[in-house]
Amino acid sequence: MSNPLLDILNIPRTAEEILEKLKEKGYSWSVDQLKLYAELDHDVVLRDGKYHLENISRSSIILREIDRIMGSDEIMPIPRIKNDMPQSIITSREEIASIVKNSAEFELLPNNITVKRKTKDN
Repeated sequence: MSNPLLDILNIPRTAEEILEKLKEKGYSWSVDQLKLYAELDHDVVLRDGKYHLENISRSSIILREIDRIMGSDEIMPIPRIKNDMPQSIITSREEIASIVKNSAEFELLPNNITVKRKTKDN
């Protein structure tokens, strides 16, 4: 599932501004939903009446998008992942491969162009 707030919260905005941006993207959120989201996502900060993302590395953003793009798929080629990245994230096959190599969730297969979810050991 896509996170509509990633791009919106890159700039500090009031609750009203965020709700308006969400509405423009086709989402209908209430103030209470926004407040709940902000409480649950520790990367969202409320300062001076404005919400924004804080301390999120580029790698974390790209990994979130890889997870979103892959959905329930176990493996996916990097070119497909790159094509489905939001326009606001400009990246390369090499950057995606490098980030995946250092990831705890994903691994790069030996062909160096396919991403695989790591299996979770119970």
